[in-house]
Amino acid sequence: MTALVFLDNNPGWDTEITMEEQDEINGGTNRLLRGETVKVKDVFYTALIASDNNAARALVRSTGLEESDFVDQMNAKAKKLSLENTSFVDPTGLQDNNKSTALDVLTLAKIAFENKNINDAVSKAVYNFEDISGKNHKIVSTNKLFSSFLDIKAGKTGFVNASGYCLVAEVGGAGEEDIISVVLGSDSHDSHFQDLKILSAWVLENFTWS
Repeated sequence: MTALVFLDNNPGWDTEITMEEQDEINGGTNRLLRGETVKVKDVFYTALIASDNNAARALVRSTGLEESDFVDQMNAKAKKLSLENTSFVDPTGLQDNNKSTALDVLTLAKIAFENKNINDAVSKAVYNFEDISGKNHKIVSTNKLFSSFLDIKAGKTGFVNASGYCLVAEVGGAGEEDIISVVLGSDSHDSHFQDLKILSAWVLENFTWS
């Protein structure tokens, strides 16, 4: 949802933004450091591919909106998309009182994965770029299923203590029958990948498309 609302307010892919102390928040691994100047496009890719929360906050700041106004737009879009059991309080998802369900995550993922800009990011296992100073960055996806037997076409990981380990992914079948699987509340980092592999493989092996 953060990515969708950002795209509604995109200041331009080549806009330059300098990482600041106000972007910094505990949670996850941060690939962009304070003082680095980066193009908005690279911040967008870093946020989605590496689940970099500092990048997500910088992305919000790049729009010129206050965080509270950005979150208001997230909730307005959730309502417009009929995500009846979803509400947001921050753009990173780190606060426990962000709420959603597996069905709403599925609906949102389908819409997001159909967006070319989002799909291009969440379908990459690795993304390389240079910041404005010329420093090289190699951004590696938090979605370890890119190296599995599944045909992963898009995906996004997530974790907070309140929800456990979560994962949504679009998986390709033998023909053109793609599915989107959602796993919420797995017990460990490894298990949410394993849970989604088992779920997706079972559906692809047992469901018949007419």
